[in-house]
Amino acid sequence: MTDITLTWLSAGFSAAAVTLLIILLFLTTSYRRAMKEVEQTVREEFRSNRDESTRAARDLREEVVSAQRSSIDTMICAYKSRYG
Repeated sequence: MTDITLTWLSAGFSAAAVTLLIILLFLTTSYRRAMKEVEQTVREEFRSNRDESTRAARDLREEVVSAQRSSIDTMICAYKSRYG
């Protein structure tokens, strides 16, 4: 092969390598962007579930307190009606 052919082959391979690097960079950037979106979605979902659990726990505590008060009031009324 002549020097000119080797030069063109070398230039062709270099261009192909640069093109592949650009494609790889683009894919890596797209992958990172997609992963950030997934991470954000997961964080929002966890935050939403945490808020929902907090509300449910508060509602349950309020229900238990209400039931206890009602039960105590019933016992006091029964005691007063029986023992005056």
